[in-house]
Amino acid sequence: SIFIQGINLGSSINIMGNPNSFAAFNNNSNIYSGFITESQYDRDTTMNVQLQDGSSFQFRSIRGYDFVEPYEMRYVDPSYAFAAVVSKFGTQFQWGPSGGPDLFNITIATYSPDGSQLLGVASCSTQDVGSFFFDGSYFQSYPTWSLTAIHMTRFSQQRVPYEGLNGYVDVQLEWSVVGTGHVE
Repeated sequence: SIFIQGINLGSSINIMGNPNSFAAFNNNSNIYSGFITESQYDRDTTMNVQLQDGSSFQFRSIRGYDFVEPYEMRYVDPSYAFAAVVSKFGTQFQWGPSGGPDLFNITIATYSPDGSQLLGVASCSTQDVGSFFFDGSYFQSYPTWSLTAIHMTRFSQQRVPYEGLNGYVDVQLEWSVVGTGHVE
């Protein structure tokens, strides 16, 4: 069993990009998080973290998505709800931009056709290469028109130097898009 003890760096930290800045707050477990909208987020930018004691460290922000496929999984308007096909023969997912050191995960939760019961969850991870073929065998036992929630998430884990600790800080970033579909 591994136990990681967070370090109290104060009640909040300030994160400055270019041009946006925001604060992350201590959740009383010495884990800091904040919520910002996509328009406030600086993609692929060196972010400077200023602590209350005046010390600082830097990390690289992750990119979002310019596109995801299948396009129909996005809820653009009500006519697209559950329109994307998750095939029992396999489904090709694509996204961009891609590349770099990040990891990518696709998780598909499958529900009964009326949405009342969770039938199962399948999850696959890969390097952030821009495409992934999700094997259809995971969906063979589900009825046609079972509903799906499709979660596509980019993960970045960075270990960055922090002189204030005479060591390192681990930074974890995630950027997700959630869509809908159905099994055929």
